Amino acid sequence: MQRSLVGSEMCIRDRTNTITFSVVVPTYHSDKKTLVRTVESILQQKYLPKEIIVIDDNGLCDYQKTTKEVQKLYPDALKIFFNKENMGANYSRNKGIKEATGKYIAFMDADDTWDKNYLEECASIIEKCQALFITTNYQIIHKDGVLPPAFNKSIHESGNISNKELFRDYVGPTSTVVVEREVLMKAGLFDIELPARQDYDMWIRTSQIVPLFYNFKPLVKIYRDGHASISSSYKRNVQGTKMVLQKILAQKNITDDEKIKITASQYKHMALACILGNAYKEAREYAYISLKWDFDFTLSIWYILCFFPSFFRWLRTVRKKRLYRKNI
Repeated sequence: MQRSLVGSEMCIRDRTNTITFSVVVPTYHSDKKTLVRTVESILQQKYLPKEIIVIDDNGLCDYQKTTKEVQKLYPDALKIFFNKENMGANYSRNKGIKEATGKYIAFMDADDTWDKNYLEECASIIEKCQALFITTNYQIIHKDGVLPPAFNKSIHESGNISNKELFRDYVGPTSTVVVEREVLMKAGLFDIELPARQDYDMWIRTSQIVPLFYNFKPLVKIYRDGHASISSSYKRNVQGTKMVLQKILAQKNITDDEKIKITASQYKHMALACILGNAYKEAREYAYISLKWDFDFTLSIWYILCFFPSFFRWLRTVRKKRLYRKNI
């Protein structure tokens, strides 16, 4: 199963040698089958990257053996770095960016996959638009089924989205994003102090430097298998959101009216995180704070439903059954 990025029929297609990708893959507690699936999706690209950089963040635990087993399968294709202890995805991505030699960084999480045309499409957008920051449409693969593609052209337009990004996540998950390495260095890399929402924080800073370009073709699959603790996940999300909000409000170029709407939007996000974590009392608290800052009809409905958790959970279950597609 050995694969090489050079010296084979899969060698990267020449585009005047200016469009080179370094794929950065942090891995933590990934099983062998999942990590191999991710690596294979990279190696099957029509437009191969210059290098695949895997950052093992398992420390000295048994999962490091899994990474070493995968390394043996692809000795010529993977550059693997081992963190001496668990440092987190932010630290690992930063390490990968620093080690990269490609002009563009293509991020990939260790349990996601790309369509074989993904990097080819990114290279075309870079070539045609001189793009330095790209996000591609995606589908979420859940144990209950598959969600429809995420991006809608009517509300997502390429260009300067820095103000829009302050109010909501307009950029896709990390595995959908390609950024020029120098732009990432200028933006300051990922904030290692954030327990969550580090992607959102990073894309805000990136969008303030260069415009974002959308690829509306759903070429990325984001796997959500629910292995992480829901309880700890929503708490980290809330904590990270509060920290990011403070960073946003500290910016000098934001008006008082914008601060009000941004604060409301971030507390709405916290309320949603709590709802997804079945923490309805906390969800009511954050929804109430958001509504005090800026009224939102949808959030007001959530707020009322949070007083009836059993009914709300039933509604969410019905919505899932209608929303998820069973064919992957």
